[in-house]
Amino acid sequence: YLDDCEVCSGGNTGHIINSDMDCEGTCFGNAYEDNCGICDNIQFNDCLNFNIELSLGANLVSFHSLPATDRSLDSIFVSLGDNISIIISEGAGAVKLDGTWYGSLYELSSNNGYWIIMNTDETLTISEAVPSSFEGHELQYNLHAGNNLISYPFAVGQTIEDAISS
Repeated sequence: YLDDCEVCSGGNTGHIINSDMDCEGTCFGNAYEDNCGICDNIQFNDCLNFNIELSLGANLVSFHSLPATDRSLDSIFVSLGDNISIIISEGAGAVKLDGTWYGSLYELSSNNGYWIIMNTDETLTISEAVPSSFEGHELQYNLHAGNNLISYPFAVGQTIEDAISS
């Protein structure tokens, strides 16, 4: 029996039918399914779990990776419980009172920078996050006159010249 990739399969051949197909259905392709169930052949956008060490008081942070779907404050900061009190971004903010978020900030963006005000030292854990900046993806900021609170969208450090191009 020839499978969809024209490989003799089944019976006593020892070959599993269509086992030469990648997750996109391409014969002998190189796409694979990452831990978040995304099928492609780009390793730079594979989802990951990452941690951010937060200290008591004010922490200036950005998020190089966020979940693909739910970026709400409740979802992102669930691991912190009531140890987080305020989050501020450019032109928006939220305060957590008795377990409920109040304010004009509802979800996070990988393009923004944030001040996170903590009640204790804590590690923020974000599960199944997808990198926002990877090879072949250009991030562009719309800057305005005056102060701008933007993110650093990369998982690795680099020189200012390399990170900020024209």
